[in-house]
Amino acid sequence: MMLDSSKQQAYIDNGLKPLLNLFKKYPGQVYAIEMFNEPEWMVKGGTGVHRTTHLSNVQNFVKACNHEITKAGIKATIGSASLKWNCTKGHWCEGDWWNNVGLSFRTIHYYAWMAEGGNQFDPFSTRPGDWGLPEGKVLIGETPNYSDQSYKHGKISVQNQFYLGHANGWIGVMPWSDQTPSGHYSEIDKGLKCHTNWNSCAPKYEEEAQEFLQ
Repeated sequence: MMLDSSKQQAYIDNGLKPLLNLFKKYPGQVYAIEMFNEPEWMVKGGTGVHRTTHLSNVQNFVKACNHEITKAGIKATIGSASLKWNCTKGHWCEGDWWNNVGLSFRTIHYYAWMAEGGNQFDPFSTRPGDWGLPEGKVLIGETPNYSDQSYKHGKISVQNQFYLGHANGWIGVMPWSDQTPSGHYSEIDKGLKCHTNWNSCAPKYEEEAQEFLQ
C-alpha cells in the first residue's frame, strides 16, 4: 500500500473517514489517533520485517491521514520507536523524520537498548531541548512497566520514570502494560500517584540530594 497512491486513497476514503465520522458522534471520547506504531521498522527493517519501503512513502501517507484526522477535530500523532528519529541534534541523531507530517504532538518510545552500546536516546536522562525538540510537546508513549536501565540513572523503577519524565519536561509517560512481568501489575498504579507528591517517586540519589539541600 505504501507504493500505491490509489490504495492509500482507498484506505482514507473507505476506512479512515468513516471511522472519523463515527467518532464525531461521541465528542470528547477520542483525544488522538496514532497512525502507526513504530513505523521506522518499515524503513529500517528489523526482526520479523520481511519488506521495507522508502521513508518518503511513509511520510506522504501519514501526512495525508493526519490531515483528515486533524480536520475532524482529533489530534494526530505517531508512535515513533525512538528519539533517534525525532531529533535535529544530539548523539547519533538520525534526523527529524516526522517533522512535516502534520503532528499535533510527538510520541516517542523508550526501552533499555536505547541506552546501551553507545546509544543515548533516553528521555529519562535528557530533555526535549537536548534533541532540538520543544518542551511540553513530546509524550513518552511507551516504556517498560518494570525496573530497567537508563543512560544516566542506572536501573529506574516505573515510579522513577514518572518523576524523571515530569522533571525533564516531557508531556507524560505511558508504560506499556503488555510488557508487564507477572506480579508487577501494580507498578503503573504506583506511578500514576506520583503527581500528588513528585518527590516520593524520585530516584534515591535525588531524594538524598533534596534532603541535603533542605
